[in-house]
Amino acid sequence: MSADAVIAETSKWHDIDWDAIFEGRGTADHYFARPGLIRKDRLAQFVPSEHHPHTVVVKTFEELQGAVRDLNSKSKCRAGPPCGQKVCFVLKKAHSSNASGIRFLSGRDAALLLSCSYWKPWVHFFTPVAATVVVAATLTAVSATSRLDKHIIQIFGRMSCQRKGPAVAVGAAAIAAGLAALGGQTMSRRSIKQELQCVFSATSPDGQNNAKNKETWLLQRNVEPWLYQGFKFHLRALLLCVGDLAAYVYEDVRLLRATEPYEAPCCNGTRTFAHITNMGASGQHAAYSEAEQNLSLQVLGPEMTTQIFAATVEVLGETLTRVRAAGRRQLFALPNCWELFGADLLVEAVTGRVVLLELNPRPSMAMYGKGPGVRERVLGSHPLERVPPSWRPVPLNIPSS
Repeated sequence: MSADAVIAETSKWHDIDWDAIFEGRGTADHYFARPGLIRKDRLAQFVPSEHHPHTVVVKTFEELQGAVRDLNSKSKCRAGPPCGQKVCFVLKKAHSSNASGIRFLSGRDAALLLSCSYWKPWVHFFTPVAATVVVAATLTAVSATSRLDKHIIQIFGRMSCQRKGPAVAVGAAAIAAGLAALGGQTMSRRSIKQELQCVFSATSPDGQNNAKNKETWLLQRNVEPWLYQGFKFHLRALLLCVGDLAAYVYEDVRLLRATEPYEAPCCNGTRTFAHITNMGASGQHAAYSEAEQNLSLQVLGPEMTTQIFAATVEVLGETLTRVRAAGRRQLFALPNCWELFGADLLVEAVTGRVVLLELNPRPSMAMYGKGPGVRERVLGSHPLERVPPSWRPVPLNIPSS
């Protein structure tokens, strides 16, 4: 293999001799810089708004509360029935893979996050008389259903914000009796505020504990997904960028289906295997079946396949054009470099619009087969010299230099 042949398919960015690449000696299967594509917080700036979830970047718990309040005010989703259990928001890290750390927040979770106190499940300080009367009346008058949950949340939130009278602990037995009637799931979801307060208060890797150095998160409005046989799915499309700059999408777009049905019960955020659709995370489920969950886009039928593929090419082209126009801090492409990205997309229910969720570097080729030859079979031996005919060109509006 010649000196300017493609670097080994498992090469990493840090393994590349960039001085040699800049001097034109050899080629690389990575670009020098591409944060505008692979950083989720930056990508949100470049994807056309109609093809990306409404997104707010947050670093602190207070910013998270503000983002929930902002997105909720612009959304039809509210905390109360009938969509209290319906997922309204998705919270994920800007730097993560394989759905690591992702959380699906229901309307009820959003209401709990916005409650004005750090609510502790067993002990809280209220006015003695008010606590006794309210808890007793609630436990007596309201049955052990979601109505009890709703009333307790409202009462506790209101009383904890008022903080009137001497501070005493509410009787643990009375609270325990009410919460026991609710079941474990409600109890675990009620702690979502405490959990996220702990997550956002953790010290950053560099030892600093200020907002500037905190880990970056994204709060996104949930996109109601198109379902395949009652299951949520996402699409994985391969985007090949060559030189400075041409782009192609692989014609075999994969449909990756969730392991559990989406529709019951009410799509609540605790059912992560109904929401998470990537192969790595879904593979942890005992019922995972690659043959049934790693499918071709063509299972949706020829008409839908054609429409979705065309929309995918369009949104990736527009996004790549915007990132390229933003300058080399976002995408530093070189004529002797190329790179493969994995694009994750959703199809929205009712509207059928294609939504670009994220772009990933060094995408897994496992969904296209097993063995060391899969990558070469898909990409060819040297993309800079020849792109195989199975890749469709992506129209770009980039001025020539």
